[in-house]
Amino acid sequence: MSEENVQERNRNLQKAQRIIQELMVTLNQKYEVAKQMMVMYEYMNRRLIEANIKNDISIVEEVEGFVIEFRDTWEEVIRLTRQKQFKGDQV
Repeated sequence: MSEENVQERNRNLQKAQRIIQELMVTLNQKYEVAKQMMVMYEYMNRRLIEANIKNDISIVEEVEGFVIEFRDTWEEVIRLTRQKQFKGDQV
């Protein structure tokens, strides 16, 4: 792997870590679901560090799977919330 590719991989993984860290900072810890999400975010952040150190794409793919699952869950929450709001406006 060329030095340029190593630097790009490092930049991208650090960017992903910063995104996860920002999500961690925004959690309101007074809710149980936030505490559960924090555990998951911490795990994903550790795995991204490990992926960067070990140059292991399988770890990146593992974290990507979790991120996609989170995204899909939030999309469903938004859809259901909008649907509920729409029904409330119709009454």
